Amino acid sequence: MTDEELAVLKADIAAVETAIKEFANGDRVSEVRFADRTIKYSEISLPELQAELTRLKSQLPTSSGRLTTIRYRGL
Repeated sequence: MTDEELAVLKADIAAVETAIKEFANGDRVSEVRFADRTIKYSEISLPELQAELTRLKSQLPTSSGRLTTIRYRGL
C-alpha cells in the first residue's frame, strides 16, 4: 500500500467515525462520502456504519511484528 493509498484509507476511516458519532447524536439527515461510495445516514443503520468501519480498518497494513524492548535503568 502506497503512502497516498494509506492517507486516503485513513481519511475514509475518519469520515465513517465522524458519521457514527453524528448518527449516534441524532443527526440522520446527512451523508458520508469516501472513495467511490456515498452513504446517507437516513438509509443506513448504526450497525451498518460500524460494519463499514470494521471493513475499512481491516484494510490497514499490519505492523512488521517486531517489538522493541525499552529498559529503564535508574540513575
